[in-house]
Amino acid sequence: MTTALAKKERRRTILPWWEEVLRGHRNDLLSQSIRRFAKLGSWGYAAGVKGRDLAYRHGLLQVKRLPQPTICIGNITVGGTGKTPLVIRLAKDLLAQGLKPAILLRGYKREKHKREPVLVRDAQHVLADVSVAGDEAMELADRLPGVCVGVVWTVSSSMTGSSIIACSATSTS
Repeated sequence: MTTALAKKERRRTILPWWEEVLRGHRNDLLSQSIRRFAKLGSWGYAAGVKGRDLAYRHGLLQVKRLPQPTICIGNITVGGTGKTPLVIRLAKDLLAQGLKPAILLRGYKREKHKREPVLVRDAQHVLADVSVAGDEAMELADRLPGVCVGVVWTVSSSMTGSSIIACSATSTS
């Protein structure tokens, strides 16, 4: 087996079929049709993003300013991209600098949905359980003593898979 053929075979075993299709590794008629359809979808998405940008620029949508310096950690992918470990690392780094971070999540996959905010952990104690907070919020609450963790119904409609860290400018020392 040649080296090029071996690489192609290895690639086929690693990538799922849909990724092979979208990356152009498959060139049959169905794959080409799927790529064309995906490209049309990307044009619709791009038009939506540009429309939203114009709405902000012309004042049709208002920017919401939060009272503390804020970092939003998230992306269009909802799972397995390393957002939670990044939040943990960032919160620990902020604590080490003497700041008081607080983490706000959407509470994905929690059993008991509440429209009012849920304080999962204050600076001293865990105050909620996994059914109200969700597993990610509980993991953060357990692993980050001294950090407030909260769950809200929604911060914005685009917050799926995101965490927000708000940091008090006052130091703990």
